[in-house]
Amino acid sequence: MNTNTTANRNMMLRHIGMGVLTLLGVVSLCGLLLWALVHRYDPPNSWRNPPLYPAAQHVSVQDFGERGKRDPERDNIYVMKLVGFSVADKAEDVQAFYIDARTRKGPWELATGLWRARTLLTADRLTLTWTDSARSPSVYYIDVITTPSASGGTEVEVEISMFPGY
Repeated sequence: MNTNTTANRNMMLRHIGMGVLTLLGVVSLCGLLLWALVHRYDPPNSWRNPPLYPAAQHVSVQDFGERGKRDPERDNIYVMKLVGFSVADKAEDVQAFYIDARTRKGPWELATGLWRARTLLTADRLTLTWTDSARSPSVYYIDVITTPSASGGTEVEVEISMFPGY
């Protein structure tokens, strides 16, 4: 084989290699952009695992997985997780803890301007919601339900649920 043919073959292999690398780069970039578009409306990272009240006792957790469990009593609401516990503190103290966790910088800080957050409070229920700004938005809930216990403390159920946007 002469040197000219070898040089041409090496040049061709180099061009093919660069083409393959360029194609892999474009495919990877497209995959990354697709992932970003799909997950741009995800809730704050800690929505599924809110902080546990510091004095919680007798903690029980029911996790219904990634897709959750449809609540037949509420239209299109999917319960993702239930966390139950008891505390010696008053219901107001538990509610104040979750309101504070929601408003201070940290795990529930909203990463982008795509989210709107609301806090609704009644005597026995605190509802924290996140809504994305999509055309048909998903709504993500954390409900903190408090019930006075016979021992003078409070029974607490934290329900993590969602209404999926379509």
